[in-house]
Amino acid sequence: MNLQNWGDKKELFQGLKMDPAPVSVVDFHTHIGDVCRGCYREQIVSDTEGHVESHLLERSSYNPHLIRLVSSGILPKSLLISSAQNAASLANGKNLIASMDSAGIGKSLVLPIAPFVQTQQVVEASKEDPDRLIPLISVNFDGASPDDVKNQIEDYCNRFPFRGIKFHPNIQRVDPSSLEARTLYETAAKKDLFIIVHGGITPILFDDSRKLAVGEKLLPILEAHPSTTFVVAHAGSYFNPNNKFLENIVGFRNVYAETSGIGPDTILSALTLLGPERVIFGSDWPYGTQTQSLSLLRSAIYRFCLIKNDDVDRVTHLVQSNNANRLLKCQ
Repeated sequence: MNLQNWGDKKELFQGLKMDPAPVSVVDFHTHIGDVCRGCYREQIVSDTEGHVESHLLERSSYNPHLIRLVSSGILPKSLLISSAQNAASLANGKNLIASMDSAGIGKSLVLPIAPFVQTQQVVEASKEDPDRLIPLISVNFDGASPDDVKNQIEDYCNRFPFRGIKFHPNIQRVDPSSLEARTLYETAAKKDLFIIVHGGITPILFDDSRKLAVGEKLLPILEAHPSTTFVVAHAGSYFNPNNKFLENIVGFRNVYAETSGIGPDTILSALTLLGPERVIFGSDWPYGTQTQSLSLLRSAIYRFCLIKNDDVDRVTHLVQSNNANRLLKCQ
């Protein structure tokens, strides 16, 4: 799709310029299209209408024993891949809006993962409701030099008021310490863009790339780029539950933790170690459900406020909306 045909940016991105009510929930992590195709490299599945159902891990509050079972390699690969493909078949703008309405969510960030789902595709899908769906950038690293990475970001920013970039080292098979990745971080800082980076393993990958974004890989990157704002998806613990990563980033004021794909215990650890000002709600829809993700989040917030004698409304507003709106420049 030619960038010239994306439509008028003022109309498409008018939602970014609004000042939403502080109680309006922002989901910082959703997808449209088959972003996981980089794990199995098959054809994109066809879109269907319907609601995403909560999966076993969500219903169990991401029980660590079940997580380890899924990520251990014991289960058949076909089972994991078919589950991802079924979720991707529901990943369109219409279904996302229906999910948001059901869960009471005001805005969702829509994250591409190039080359499997390109930036242009999420821009087009976000036209379903431009006031509520906010597309992000994804750099296509295939054959790209550091200069190509820089030029892609600058070209996107010259055309539209994007606020952030999605980077998935595992699916994109990019070492986060590579020169191309470092160019991504540096260019994002210069353009005042945050980066939402995958944190943890990717269970439907079956080679060494599944672990490119685990904590020990990301930590030196976050430390070396204090001018870049990072939002680490899954609080750095996707299918790798532990608090070590959170403990290590306490002093990095440029780093936030996002809550999708983790249970209340890990969310509670993030709130306790980083403070509510550095925790952001996300669901990873359609690979997680928005309703259940909010339920798990609120359970952790309630426990945190009991322990810390903090105000539930204050913490809820920070994590569900205020922190996200601050990064989006909506307030």
